[in-house]
Amino acid sequence: MKLQKLGKGQSGDVHLHKELTTGKLVAIKKMDYGTKQEKELVTKKITIMRKIFNLLRNKSSSPFLPVVEPLGFFQNEGKVKAFLVMEYCHNGDLKKYIDNIKKSQTKITPQLASEIFAQMAFSMNQLHANGIMHNVLKPEKVLLTENYKVKLLDFGLAQQLQIGLFQPPEFLRYERKDDKEKEITFGITIEKQQEVISRPIQTPAVDIWSFGVMIFQLLAQHHPFFDDKTEANISAGEFIYRVVNLQPAELPDHYPLKLKNLMK
Repeated sequence: MKLQKLGKGQSGDVHLHKELTTGKLVAIKKMDYGTKQEKELVTKKITIMRKIFNLLRNKSSSPFLPVVEPLGFFQNEGKVKAFLVMEYCHNGDLKKYIDNIKKSQTKITPQLASEIFAQMAFSMNQLHANGIMHNVLKPEKVLLTENYKVKLLDFGLAQQLQIGLFQPPEFLRYERKDDKEKEITFGITIEKQQEVISRPIQTPAVDIWSFGVMIFQLLAQHHPFFDDKTEANISAGEFIYRVVNLQPAELPDHYPLKLKNLMK
């Protein structure tokens, strides 16, 4: 039974559902599945999600796993839509959590912030220790359970690189066949990796950079290098310039020195 819409991702809407027989709450993502390319992308997405979950489950000594569990997959009768059934995280994603703090004009306590940081760091460490990089970490990919434990979602696909403000500047400029050095506006998706002539080698540092940006945004409710309200369409070139040449914004004064030093 569908209860409510949880969000809209790049590949489809996510709704909260309740199993009628058990009463269990699950999240179901609806995705396009009509074309050959759509089928390939959905298949790769689900395969990666299952492989990572099973790898961590088999290697972890802890009952808590830092990734969202895939629970099932099915298609509609016409086989043009696919549905991915996933574990439901009661406190939503980190972006919604930050937006709610802004709307209510409240402040997150240093203690709760530190707990969320620690959970994010634990989740990343579990991945990196098993040779896994997320590659596209941003607040929408960080989900919070009922107890504010962190679970990660939507690992990067090689054929679908999402360019955005939570990636290091080295990944925001690509040399392509049709344009020697083309600046890419944030939000554009590159779907054919074979067109890229050269790009930096990805390492765990990609996730660590994203982690630092998200920590700052949770504390300050804005990005460290641009204003969310007035500069939503900042160009990749301008963003790269700021990261390379300018100091990030300062955290608000009410935060203790230890938290401020963490961001330096």
